[in-house]
Formats: sequence, C-alpha cells, structure tokens
Amino acid sequence: DLAETDPDIAARGPDAFAVDRMLVAALFTLFPVLLFCVNDLIRLCGRLFAAIADPRDGGDWPADTLAAHAETLGMAPTLDPKLRAAVLDPWIDVQFVARLSAFVGPLILLPFILLALLLVARWSLIDHWDLSLSLGAVLAAGFVIACGNAWLMQRAAARARRSALDRLDALLLASRGGTPTAYPVPAHLQAMIEAVRGLRRGAFVPFVEQPIVRAILLPFSSAGGMYLIDLFALAM
Repeated sequence: DLAETDPDIAARGPDAFAVDRMLVAALFTLFPVLLFCVNDLIRLCGRLFAAIADPRDGGDWPADTLAAHAETLGMAPTLDPKLRAAVLDPWIDVQFVARLSAFVGPLILLPFILLALLLVARWSLIDHWDLSLSLGAVLAAGFVIACGNAWLMQRAAARARRSALDRLDALLLASRGGTPTAYPVPAHLQAMIEAVRGLRRGAFVPFVEQPIVRAILLPFSSAGGMYLIDLFALAM
C-alpha cells in the first residue's frame, strides 16, 4: 500500500521514501553549489569588465598581443609604439570581453537545465509529486541571484564597449587634425569603430539571444512548462 505519512509523494514503502529523501537532500546540496559556482564566475567577470571600462592611460596588453592584433588589422609597422598601443588597447578590450563572456555566459544555463529536469520529473504525467515551499524558495532565490549577476555582467560589458568607442572616437578626431603619418588613416579608425559597434558575440549579442533569457525560457520550452500549466490550472 501507498504510505500514508506523506500523501503528496507517490512512493510505496519505506525504501522508496528513503530514496526520495536522499535525492531531495542531494538536490538541496548540488543545486546551490552549482548556482554558487556559476554566479561567482559571472560576478568575477562582471568586476573584470567594470575594471576594463574604467578610464586608464593604456599600455595594458603585452607587446606580443599588440603585435598580433596590429598585423591582423593591417596596421603600419612604422606607427609610434605608444600611439599603436593607444589605438589597439580599446580594440583588444572589446575583443577580450566578447570572447570571455561568450565562454562564461552559456554556463548560466546549467542550473536551469537542472531546474527543467526537476519540473519534468514532477509533472503529473510522470508522477503526481508536490513542489515543497522550501524547495521552491531555494530555486526562486537562486534564479533571482543568477539573473541579477548576469544583468550586472551585461551592463559592465556594455560600459567596456562604450569606453572603447569613446577612446577610438577621440583618436579618430585627432587623426583628422594631425599629421598624416602620425596616426592611422581616419578610414581605418572608422572601420574599427564600426566593427566594435556592430560586434555581436558574447555579452554583445541581442537581448533575446542572451543566455539568461534562454535560461528563463528553458523550463517553459520543455515538458516542465506543462507542469507549470498544470499548477496554474489547479490554482484556478
């Protein structure tokens, strides 16, 4: 017979209840740990991007990195090293932010994949299990924290791009008033500005394609969405 101690858990016998308690305990342990690791990584990236966005004199990148990007951009080797660093620093800043956020951003999906699986497992088509208030609170708190940290990282990345564009715009104005050999040609700087402004990678992709938006929609795009619909129908 079904155990009568907890009618909201579809378990038969003490062994099944023991397994249920162990799985719930594992979920309460692993889900917060996963959320903490992902959120900590996103928070650190946001702080790094904020530091990149702060005004500074330039010359932060190694000479080998500057040389590699100068060759990629077709920059004249006769350009003054300090001026070359001033031109390349904002370009490399944005490329670095885009590449790092492209790696880190999708990691936020991991906790929500676990959340989607949890919702699917508790869907009435599979078994009529309840979602306890404590478990719901843990999931909701983790969700809010993840959304907040992701938003802060996106805002810091946007600030880094604005800072890079401001520095490149200033160099463009200076190149139009300076001697022709002292600066890269204005058309070259303008092309770099347009490339930075139009970059669509990592933190710079459109809002609806951001990992945090996909994470929000993930539980609704699976059978877990049907579980939420069931709950809404019961509430009505």
